[in-house]
Amino acid sequence: MEEFYDDSGSESGCYYPEDLNDDSNNENYAPSSFSVPLNNRQRNLTDMAEIDSFIEQQRPENTTKKTTYDLNIWQRFCLSRNEGRKLNEIPSNELNLLLCKFFMTITKKDGSVYEPSSLTSFQRSIQRHLNFSNSTLNIFKDVEFAKSRDVLLARKRQLVETHAKGNRPQACRALTEEEEELLFDKGLFGDHEPETLQRTVWWTLSLHFGFRARDESRKLKWGDVELGFDQESGQ
Repeated sequence: MEEFYDDSGSESGCYYPEDLNDDSNNENYAPSSFSVPLNNRQRNLTDMAEIDSFIEQQRPENTTKKTTYDLNIWQRFCLSRNEGRKLNEIPSNELNLLLCKFFMTITKKDGSVYEPSSLTSFQRSIQRHLNFSNSTLNIFKDVEFAKSRDVLLARKRQLVETHAKGNRPQACRALTEEEEELLFDKGLFGDHEPETLQRTVWWTLSLHFGFRARDESRKLKWGDVELGFDQESGQ
């Protein structure tokens, strides 16, 4: 067998003819394709995009819808003042002035005013959008936005005093004994039907035990209520 000696002085001292056609020995060999590893900045941007995507996916659907709705109202206001910049692109001093005007003048499309709680919701949605845009501005705490916060408080006070706004609950009065007896007389209360009995028990628990939510009545167990004797009334 004919041997070929390697002049490079390798450990084997020889090589074989088939090695002559091995591309690995070709100095001019270059791979047809190769991948360039990401640098730190590119990797950080990719990681941050994944984090933002995860946060957005976990955000409650109602919160997302409410934020979108409120920002559409903000955009409508900005367009009326020829302001086309994105929220996070507006300098703090200009944004503060816009917020002041927004809280003072914003109305519904039909011209009616918003509830005070709606104005607070607008403020929260604007801040939420700034946070998601990685802005460092905080319209709730930054000194630069103190004036807009003062305007919001003043406007909410004005809505309550002038427009009778404020989502105030309607006051209800207690039933008189005559009205309660009338409910029994008309068969709305009593023990003649399961549904009527259930309604009567609910009324009794609400009246004498202060139950409000149905969950309190549903969780009531045997033994939670005991029959006692009233020393004053003798009953």
